[in-house]
Amino acid sequence: MRALVRTNDAQQDGIRTLLRNELVRLHRDLVEAQGWCTLEDKEYAERTYIAYHELGGNGTGTVLYEDIMALPIKDNG
Repeated sequence: MRALVRTNDAQQDGIRTLLRNELVRLHRDLVEAQGWCTLEDKEYAERTYIAYHELGGNGTGTVLYEDIMALPIKDNG
């Protein structure tokens, strides 16, 4: 049973890390490089952040998410 719990914890940690890395990438591409985003970008960032947060992520990921959500929305076309 302990091995199963450790495996589950490791999987959650790994997924949380991947989700945080995605928030870092979005922040770099949208906030730092572009300065704006599309509605679809914000929807994707929100889904990513919700999953990250529900797995116990907070702190830096929250700041990244808030920066993304503060961007002005522009049409991609």
